[in-house]
Amino acid sequence: MLGTVLGLVLAVTLPAHLDLSSMRAQGASSSITKASALKNVRGSSIPGWFELVSDECNFRILFPGKPQIDNEVLPRRGFKFTNSAGKWSAFCADLGQAVPNDETSLRDLYQKRMDAMTRNKTYLLASSDLSINGRLGIEFTIHGLSQVSYTRAFASGHRLYMISVARKNSTTATDDIPADVQQFFDSFAYWD
Repeated sequence: MLGTVLGLVLAVTLPAHLDLSSMRAQGASSSITKASALKNVRGSSIPGWFELVSDECNFRILFPGKPQIDNEVLPRRGFKFTNSAGKWSAFCADLGQAVPNDETSLRDLYQKRMDAMTRNKTYLLASSDLSINGRLGIEFTIHGLSQVSYTRAFASGHRLYMISVARKNSTTATDDIPADVQQFFDSFAYWD
C-alpha cells in the first residue's frame, strides 16, 4: 500500500496530454506566507505529539511520536514514523514545473491518480475534495488486502504534498477517518 501511495507521487507529474494553455497558473496574488499558514492550522499542538517543520519543503505537521527523516525515494523529502497504530508519513515532492491552480483540472488530475492506485485488489473507500490556503486538495481512503491507507494530497506550485497513515486491515473496512489520523491531518500546514 505504501508503494501504491508512492505511485501517486511518481504519477502526479503532469501528463503530456493535459492542456496547460487552458488553465490559469498560480499567481503571486495567491502566495501564502508561513505566518498565515501556521495561524490557520487546526491542530496547533497535541500533548505527547512532536512538531516538525520542513523549511526546505515549506510545511509543518505533528506526529504521534518522534519521526525520522524520509528522503529515501527521490524526488520526495519529508518524515516518517511507525508505531502500533500504523505507518505515518508527510512529504513533498518536486514536480519539476508549476501546477496550475485550476480546480476542475486539479480535481481531474487527482481522480486519475486515485484510479491508477485502485488496482490489483485495492479499492477506493472514500474520497472528497478539501481546501487548505484556499487551494484544492483531496482526501481519500484506499482499502487493500492487508491495510487501509488514509491520505491527503495537495499540489501547489511545483510541489506535491502528501500526508498519509497506513494501518493493518481491521475486520470491517470503513470510510470513517480515525480520530488520531484526523488530528494528524488537521496539524498540517504548508506555505509558498
